[in-house]
Amino acid sequence: MNNKNNARWQATHALIEKAAIEIFAGDTGRPPSVTDICRKAQINRASFYLHFRDIYELAAGINADILGDLMDLMTASPPDGQASKKGSFIDSLRYLKDHRSALLLHYYRDLDGSLNLTDATAVEPFHSQVIRSAEKLGIDSEREAEYHARFLVAGFHAIVARWMVGGCEESPEQISELLSKEYLAFDPE
Repeated sequence: MNNKNNARWQATHALIEKAAIEIFAGDTGRPPSVTDICRKAQINRASFYLHFRDIYELAAGINADILGDLMDLMTASPPDGQASKKGSFIDSLRYLKDHRSALLLHYYRDLDGSLNLTDATAVEPFHSQVIRSAEKLGIDSEREAEYHARFLVAGFHAIVARWMVGGCEESPEQISELLSKEYLAFDPE
């Protein structure tokens, strides 16, 4: 029986993901099809559908891995104070740029919040900064702070999404500077 605990199933699953990532890296300007991925992985469509419901489920799994790594990077403490939080933020933007092609499928599909940066859990690692930002603006109620947090996350998402869809023409440093200007009350230092 070919199931998720089977080495053959796992190898095929990894092969499909690897093929998809290679196609995404080619950045053709259009979402890849199941046929494209099957050709690249040298499998048939039936095998693909044993692993994934559709191309979007495949992309969501790849994105979840990438975004998990990104959240780890964004929330990591700088070693021995060698780098500032702003430096870690720039590293996070570089990571997004490096993985841009794999993350773009959701933008081709035009899903709002596809980077999973618009939900409340995205704010949790930055809770203390959001609270300081809210205090600077005179926001003292928990409900208003929730709105403020969502505003910050949605704005960040919009700028990063525009940057990624636009081909990451600006450097991560330029985007970091733009975000700093946009969020004067949100101090990354």
